[in-house]
Amino acid sequence: MNTTCEKPTPEMLLARLAECGLEVQARGTELWVRPASKLSPEFREELRANKAAVIRLVRLAGLSVDDREAWEERVGICVFDGGLSEEEAEAVAWKQVEDVREHGRPQEAPR
Repeated sequence: MNTTCEKPTPEMLLARLAECGLEVQARGTELWVRPASKLSPEFREELRANKAAVIRLVRLAGLSVDDREAWEERVGICVFDGGLSEEEAEAVAWKQVEDVREHGRPQEAPR
């Protein structure tokens, strides 16, 4: 539980997880924390309230410098050229970066 009046940021939550020695993974839209038994109900609720932002940080932390640059470029293209929202653009960019990691190149969209 946060003992100050300050609302915890996603960065603060990740720091607390690390301090507790917990393993954190982002799997798609799911956040996995191990061992989950070490989470207090209050902390679990704080994570739920910040889930999307925490997942984003965990995923970004797992990218190499080159992958992060490619991700940021793809987000920009999707927003400015494609007219997508930031959230939609990030989802497309994650898919493309994962495709490159898995297949060596982005997969073509079905026609």
